[in-house]
Amino acid sequence: MGLAHSVESKTKEVLATQRLLDLKQKKRERDITQSMQLAATRDRLLWIGGYYAFVGLLSISRHAWMHRRRIPITWDNFFTPLNQAFLCLPPFLFGYQLDYACFGKGERIAAEAARIREGTSHRWFDSPWLPMTDDAGRWFNQPLDLPRTLEPTYGALMEAADAERAAAGQPPAPRWARFWWVPP
Repeated sequence: MGLAHSVESKTKEVLATQRLLDLKQKKRERDITQSMQLAATRDRLLWIGGYYAFVGLLSISRHAWMHRRRIPITWDNFFTPLNQAFLCLPPFLFGYQLDYACFGKGERIAAEAARIREGTSHRWFDSPWLPMTDDAGRWFNQPLDLPRTLEPTYGALMEAADAERAAAGQPPAPRWARFWWVPP
């Protein structure tokens, strides 16, 4: 009875540890995926903003040229004609892909995603011209809610990780889970 109980408790402990490690890995994958999507969206917003700024500048220049030439301004010719906007779009799309292929856009997006996962205040892509953001409150930067039954295993796992990090002269590992949910 004693040996069977010991083997059973060790098996449960190993399974709980494996479950926690799997959850940690899934959380990390989810965090990376979400931060990369957010960083790519920010990058696309900047490119689209550049496109519309260019089309707006083109429209204003055309309007000023027409005004100087004393061409009557009507609703049809007040804004840049639609065909000119479509002529400007392919170079911007080509430039976006060229930047990704040749000029390190992927590295810039990955660096922005890393800053998002850190959860510190920073400017988009470390540019002084872009907005300041604090990504600590993003849902994927928050700890996972786990059942209380995993709390002892989590505590032992984090203690071991903190001891290894302390031996290497590093600060304790950030906590990636919280325990308040009780399974039904």
